[in-house]
Amino acid sequence: MDKGPNKIPPLNSIHHLPKDLFDLQSALFRRLNRLPKSDNPEVDRLMTECAAQALNLAEPRYSMAKGIITDKTAGHVTLNHSVTLESPLFSTLVEKNDPCILYLLTLGKVLSETIRQMGQDDPGMAYFLDTAASALTEYAAALIQASLMDELSPQRLILTPRFSPGNCDLPMTAQSSILSLLEPDKIGVTLTDTCLMMPEKSLSIIHGIIPEARAATLPKPLGCAACTQQSVCTFRQIRHP
Repeated sequence: MDKGPNKIPPLNSIHHLPKDLFDLQSALFRRLNRLPKSDNPEVDRLMTECAAQALNLAEPRYSMAKGIITDKTAGHVTLNHSVTLESPLFSTLVEKNDPCILYLLTLGKVLSETIRQMGQDDPGMAYFLDTAASALTEYAAALIQASLMDELSPQRLILTPRFSPGNCDLPMTAQSSILSLLEPDKIGVTLTDTCLMMPEKSLSIIHGIIPEARAATLPKPLGCAACTQQSVCTFRQIRHP
């Protein structure tokens, strides 16, 4: 990726993600090339307009924290002696004493509230705005990940594939554990009783940080192809029909 923050910001703090880093067409392509597409130019026009509207309404912010894998058992890892995550796949990628990076990003409540209100007034347009907002959320995560990779590369370190609660084999119930390390209240994110984040266009992510040399020895494939939730993951079925 040719655009991204110049440097990883200080950890355990709150940051704004500048809107001028967002390439709307790249964001839409990342999203729409994995979804059913229409050949109708009007659909493309509406999606482009909604992406611009979503970015205008968005307030991109994120918090970031660094952790250490302090314990590892079959299918589980413990971070900072305090938070245990259940993920057989993640546990195969990291070792005890490996660092990890966690971040929580949100596009803010104004965008989510606009989508919700539009859903009552004009459900069709709400669909386009919601899809565009999801594309921007994914693109924001990609910007942060690219910046991290640039910082780690000179140290011969790489990131593991990203894990988010509800994706891959990390259960939704891990959301509260991850957020406990990220001060979500400082960027306006709360968690419902069903482990959904509000505002809706929010995303929490964890990566392991591992040596390049070890990464080359890990079993392949990684990511979706190695996940134990392939048969029930709607996200995967959309992206990998």
